[in-house]
Amino acid sequence: MDETGETRIEEAKMPDVRTAFEGFVKNLTLEQHRLLILGEPDESTRLRLAKMCIDLILGLSNCLIKAVKDFEGQTEHQIFSKMGSMFIQIFSELMDVKGRCVSVEELTTLIVREVRDIINCALHSLEDSEEPVKSRITPLKRINAMVKHAIEILKGFVAKINIFCTSLPNRKRAKLNFTENVEEDMKEDVKIKDRFQKQHEPPSSPVGSETSITAVSQAVQKVIGQELNQILEPISDELSGSDYSSLQSESSGEISIVSDDVAKLIVEESFRFKQCGSASQSSEIRESCIMGINRVVSKIKTFFAKTFAKLTIHFMWAHLRTDLKHDSKRESEESIRSLLKRANSIILSETDANDEDDRYACVFLRFNTVFCGKIPKITRGLTDLFYSHFRHDAPMDVTAYTTIKNRVCCYLGLTNWWLNSEVSKVSENVILLLMETRPIVKTMLPKVVLEETGPSVVSHSVCEEAQAKPQQDSKWQTQKRKTQLRVVLEMVVTQTYTKAKVSRGMGKSEAIIDHLLQKTWAELKGIDFDIRGSTFELFGKAIFRNVCEKSGTPAHALMLLQLRDPQIEECIISIV
Repeated sequence: MDETGETRIEEAKMPDVRTAFEGFVKNLTLEQHRLLILGEPDESTRLRLAKMCIDLILGLSNCLIKAVKDFEGQTEHQIFSKMGSMFIQIFSELMDVKGRCVSVEELTTLIVREVRDIINCALHSLEDSEEPVKSRITPLKRINAMVKHAIEILKGFVAKINIFCTSLPNRKRAKLNFTENVEEDMKEDVKIKDRFQKQHEPPSSPVGSETSITAVSQAVQKVIGQELNQILEPISDELSGSDYSSLQSESSGEISIVSDDVAKLIVEESFRFKQCGSASQSSEIRESCIMGINRVVSKIKTFFAKTFAKLTIHFMWAHLRTDLKHDSKRESEESIRSLLKRANSIILSETDANDEDDRYACVFLRFNTVFCGKIPKITRGLTDLFYSHFRHDAPMDVTAYTTIKNRVCCYLGLTNWWLNSEVSKVSENVILLLMETRPIVKTMLPKVVLEETGPSVVSHSVCEEAQAKPQQDSKWQTQKRKTQLRVVLEMVVTQTYTKAKVSRGMGKSEAIIDHLLQKTWAELKGIDFDIRGSTFELFGKAIFRNVCEKSGTPAHALMLLQLRDPQIEECIISIV
């Protein structure tokens, strides 16, 4: 590759690195700045850091794809070495780094590596067919590592950040607001209360106003709205006024629906727990209570997951207009609304079809499993949809198609990261806020549930008894997760042998399990996860189904497992 590619990177894209980094720091609130310095950034800051890295990767990738016609040997090494050197120089200048900084070098290496992988994938697609079909989704582990190193860089140079972060930024967007309506119809409240009173309470037992589904729903609405504002507000400036208003309107209606659903679950569990009389009842009753709170958490997580997926669609649309220099002013609002609705349906129809019964605690797990397993199909669907919209009356433009596909892949990668790394924290914040600020809800969530679920659902500060419990040894937790993972993998391998009609004794099943455990654990050991007893079978079935879809038949899947095929291993890791 000649000097043209290097010049294009240096002149066209490197200033974007400086602008993105300065823009991020300048938009930190004082509280976010304080938490960042402590090494405990809030969810909004982590999301903005992840998005900044994704946007930088995408910008550099698009720039290079336009400049590069072919990579050959040393030339490829030289261009990426040059890009890495420029990254380090810019970060060093911004943060006033004297000497070597490991985090700067690590972040640079990760970004450059991802850019290279995206470009290689795009070029191979161009060679294979006229219409590129391969998808490059940034791995979850790599995004987590980027965010980690970015935090370390910012922590290490407090003085420089203080120059940028001098005051609270002015937020221009209106927040989601929810007002109480005391005249709201409470027929559904009475219906549910009557049903549970007949089943579980003596006829003389009063049902007080504190069990009102409407009152609980209003409390849930406010807290979910606050948490959603924390996610939307810092990144909302990237959306046009009409895009943001559309997203806000959609979210308001859906918050109302999910709040009613959550309120009904809470009230139902409250009545169910009251019939127990005491927290020292049978293990079956305790398990039922735990499942109840898990259903509440899962419902909240699923709402945020679907909302974030829709937010991703809005970002794709907004940035593709810029990428392709598309003038959307000539389009009607109805046309744009129809496009976004079809884009949303590509993601949500795939996942909603599998939400067979929202009564179970695993509804979020089903959503996430389907989303991750269908990413290639979703990528192709969104790419084709956006391409037909932007280039519907033009000959096939491979460069435009690749630009759209890369944008779609990067933002689906961001969504995948958020679903696996952040949504649990957001849902825990909602539960914690409800418990701390709304006594009406706190009285309805049984103490036994908080003691059993612990930090995986709500904070220890919610419950004094839980707060007094000593932290479990981290080594024990690590071993527990590894054992859980092995059990799931044993289920997958056993099912593969069974469906392929091959006796486990005839093959090296233990060697396959050991190898898969080694590979998956290397990817997951830094991630906090907990596979509960009720979800072991679900995990196993989801992985087995995904492996069979990838390989075609159980017999072929078994052969690939025995050959230690890396694509099958990646298929398993993506689900776990």
